[in-house]
Order: sequence, then structure tokens, then C-alpha cells
Amino acid sequence: MIKYIKENPLGCLGSFLVLLGYYFNANEASVCWLIWIIGNSLVALYSIRKEAYSVAVMSFCIVAMNIYGYFKWL
Repeated sequence: MIKYIKENPLGCLGSFLVLLGYYFNANEASVCWLIWIIGNSLVALYSIRKEAYSVAVMSFCIVAMNIYGYFKWL
């Protein structure tokens, strides 16, 4: 597991941040949107690196929705 994390830091950190964002969202903390923006951006970059372009496009679309959600919550 440690080897995988060291070899794939973008994907692992991105996934962790997305999950952390869900925790803050469940507790109605607006910081969840910023965490999601960073997490989904990292997942998108990781997906590009792995040539998983459909996942990258989806992640960038989710980032756009995260930005929208952030401003709706303000």
C-alpha cells in the first residue's frame, strides 16, 4: 500500500481530498467545496497522466460544478 501511494501521489491525495470533502459536506461546512475543487483537480491531473481521458474530462466537469456550488453556498 505504501509503495502504491508513493508511486501515485496525485491520485491518492486527490481521492483522499474528495472523501474529506464529503465529510465536511455532511457537516454543512462550506470548506467542502474548496477541498473538492483541489481533490477533483488532482484526480483529473492523475487521470491525464494515466491516459484515462474520459475520467479526466469528468473530473474537470465536476470541478466546474464544485466552483458553482461554492458560490451558491456563499
